[in-house]
Amino acid sequence: MDEASSFAFGGTRNAMVMKWPDRITEVNSLRNQFHHVIDIAPTILAAAGLKWPETVNGIEQMPVDGVSMEYSFNDADALSARKTQYFEIFGNRAIFHEGWIASCFHGRVPWIRLKGYEFGGDQEKWELYNVDEDFSQSEDLSDIYPDKLTELQNLFVRKR
Repeated sequence: MDEASSFAFGGTRNAMVMKWPDRITEVNSLRNQFHHVIDIAPTILAAAGLKWPETVNGIEQMPVDGVSMEYSFNDADALSARKTQYFEIFGNRAIFHEGWIASCFHGRVPWIRLKGYEFGGDQEKWELYNVDEDFSQSEDLSDIYPDKLTELQNLFVRKR
């Protein structure tokens, strides 16, 4: 399946390289904190000492959901500032929360256009992973921790 349009981290977890010789002194090291693409602009603004604009050309701006990654520049072991993130594409959806991810394959794949499914239909399957302990999402824990799965499903509904 085309992972870039799925519910798994295969298409949403991608590496990022940052270099800033005057500010990032801990070089050639990895960071494992969870972040999302919406964190890039807040990081650049924070690093430049700027605030998110309230207006642009007279147009009021919406608040930003992103968080700055600057706290991790010189502390590889810093706790992640992003605790929760939801994803949704083509009805496939997931929510990451504090090291866990609940994901649902809705049944739609990108190479079959315009075929829709009802939400909650028989084709849907929710899975649960503890990505702090299972980086590759190889062990579905939904049958072992059904209460955790329900907690994350409910959180997804509230966040989106």
